[in-house]
Amino acid sequence: MKCKICGRVHTRRACEFCEREKKWDSVKIKWRKKILPPRVLRDLEICKPSKDLIQDHNKNSICIQGPVGSGKTIFAAMILESRKKRAFVENMPFPAYFISVPFLLSTLRNTFSAGNQQDTEMDLITLYGNVEHLLLDDLGAEKSTDWSLQSLYIIINNRYENLKPTIFTSNLDLDQLAEKLGDDRIPSRIHSMCYIHTLKGSDRRLEG
Repeated sequence: MKCKICGRVHTRRACEFCEREKKWDSVKIKWRKKILPPRVLRDLEICKPSKDLIQDHNKNSICIQGPVGSGKTIFAAMILESRKKRAFVENMPFPAYFISVPFLLSTLRNTFSAGNQQDTEMDLITLYGNVEHLLLDDLGAEKSTDWSLQSLYIIINNRYENLKPTIFTSNLDLDQLAEKLGDDRIPSRIHSMCYIHTLKGSDRRLEG
């Protein structure tokens, strides 16, 4: 039958979708702590975005660019959380990671350490290249080397080829990113796979 509240067709006496919607707030807290760094957790408690800001970007891949302090990371986290909520209400799995690009490359470099018994470089590249949902924060802030470019390109290209939803944030637009990296392969992939959203200065829709 069709739920009079959410409009979905449900199979149980009570709408299972509405029941999961009611449980979301408790699930959200646990999910945030598992996925997001403390600073982002704090800011998410403060920010109250308009609903259309998130809903407009609730599908596929997006690259959020703009100056420092414009709210890119929080906006990206809100989009990721909105997608998680939708998956939870629909009772669908939502494997996801949030990681800054400089930290990702540092983690990859650490796999070369003598006696390192953790994941190998290829293990991590495979993990981030294949996880269903990925937020790559602060692209362009990393130190560019041939090795870092190659590792990052493999991850992004794999996501591009396999249509994996990806959220990027960067202080640089794609032309600036290509100049910073000295290579246009990564910006080209982002241009092909993403909707580009630019934040200019302080976005009032992200303010508390």
